[in-house]
Amino acid sequence: MKVKKLVATVAVFGAGFAAFSTGSTVQAEPVSNSYVVVGSDTIEDVLNALANGTAITGSTVRVTQNGATLGSFDATGSPSIITRPGGVRFSRPNGSGEGYRALSASIYEGATASNNLFNSSTYQVIGGTNVTGTTAGYTSATYLPAGIRNINIYGQVDIARSSSLSPVSSTESVSTDPLATIVRVPFGRDAIALAFAPTLASAVCAAGNDSDAGAGCTPYLTVAQLKAVFEGATTQNINGTDVAIQGVIPQTGSGTRKDFETFTGVSTNLLGTAVTNGVVAVSQEHDATALTGNQVAPMSASRWIAMSNKASFDKSGSAIIGSAYTATTLGVSPVLGAAGSMTPNPAYYADTTWGRDTFLFVEKARVTPGDVKYDANLAALVDPSLNKLANVETTGASKAGKVKALFGLLAPTTTALGYFKPAYSGAK
Repeated sequence: MKVKKLVATVAVFGAGFAAFSTGSTVQAEPVSNSYVVVGSDTIEDVLNALANGTAITGSTVRVTQNGATLGSFDATGSPSIITRPGGVRFSRPNGSGEGYRALSASIYEGATASNNLFNSSTYQVIGGTNVTGTTAGYTSATYLPAGIRNINIYGQVDIARSSSLSPVSSTESVSTDPLATIVRVPFGRDAIALAFAPTLASAVCAAGNDSDAGAGCTPYLTVAQLKAVFEGATTQNINGTDVAIQGVIPQTGSGTRKDFETFTGVSTNLLGTAVTNGVVAVSQEHDATALTGNQVAPMSASRWIAMSNKASFDKSGSAIIGSAYTATTLGVSPVLGAAGSMTPNPAYYADTTWGRDTFLFVEKARVTPGDVKYDANLAALVDPSLNKLANVETTGASKAGKVKALFGLLAPTTTALGYFKPAYSGAK
């Protein structure tokens, strides 16, 4: 696991940064000496670039402040993390929903003790077997090692990355209540594309779902076709040709998975049944290296661009990027240009179905001036008027927004804050 470091260029007001003791806990990984970020796989690499420093714009860009560092924990890696010096070990939040629940548990102050408990909803095993005896993959939180289950993580997380407008279900959150506990801050504009195994891409294009009309293969599937595939259909009739297709869905807790289900109208129950029966496969989001045969998976367009331009670790494998067909996308490619100089296709990103904004979530009280919990440093980190995490300016090589652009993100379509209730994992 890599812990990425960010230092902010903000003056320290009043409270400043808390001093942490290393304590007696043995630390297997680096930890943060200020703010902790967990959650979405989609925007972790661009945030990590801002944290560690990058020269991708032609100028060194790094947000710094008095040597204090931010720990940005990747969505995948070892099953558990320790975020603070002397802190507790808990299961790694994998995805937007899990990051949001970890933030919720970390800030809860009340009598319901289980609301401070966190469990990852998936147990990822890499290169081995899990407790059910199956090979590397995902199981429910029931199978988490006992030492990282039901852990009280109060005070262990400060910011949650999210690729979803609402990373948890509508029954758990609300985006219109200014009295809610958590605030949503716009980060950048992404889009959901499709990654096709090469054999399937060729078959789909040959059947006529090819936006380039023969000038190469840019495959697309309609929303109706995607809905049918991810509800368990094994073939689709494309312009008179039957094409075998298998869907590959991201892991539980993924914001991309949640958005994909929403955008396609896939029945959660039918999808679950298809996964249980092995008709639909499950894989870590945005990892196309294992796509084979007739498989297709949702893919963040910004992650694809960053991987293709070598800004992010390349998990594209031999997959072909394609799109979802709507009345406004018309099946056009989500990306423009070739690997090394690839950019977003603004027309696809602007689509009201498949384009999506990404966000950072923080405790509202800590970024609200006048509140007793107000933290000027945390507030500055998510202030879009400063050259910090929420900045979207692209004029000038020193801007954080310019870095985001080269990682495949456009400016978000909204600048408005959203307000949310917390969501808790509880004991499992």
